[in-house]
Amino acid sequence: MPHAVGDYAAALSSPATLAAPPTGSLDVSEALIQEVEAADVIVIGTPMHNFTIPSVLKAWIDQILRVGRTMTSTTAGKVGMLRDRPVFIGVTSGGVFTGDRANQPDFLTPYLSLAFGSIGLKTLQYSPYRAPDSLTGTRPH
Repeated sequence: MPHAVGDYAAALSSPATLAAPPTGSLDVSEALIQEVEAADVIVIGTPMHNFTIPSVLKAWIDQILRVGRTMTSTTAGKVGMLRDRPVFIGVTSGGVFTGDRANQPDFLTPYLSLAFGSIGLKTLQYSPYRAPDSLTGTRPH
């Protein structure tokens, strides 16, 4: 997944450039948004890197969160424009970040909940997996 480039940022910089973006500047974003729109279910598998998401997942999110296309911006906050659908998110980590045994902060799930919620995807199911659990075949509850 490529990270956003200058043409993409320029296209999003004002209502005028968003209305008439540079040729090709939104092509990757539009293709990824169309994939999300076509999906009945979204499945994401991601590691937790330094308490949050890796840059490649952030790059994908940066492409699908687009004012005027997947969300509107109001004085009350962002309002999603996409149809809700189930999003299953498997998260691997070296430590416990959920439940009574949590021993590290979790910035990943609040961030993803906010990002996906801002475009209308609110039915999220997180499944945490730790390396020791995957080796023994068990999963924390």
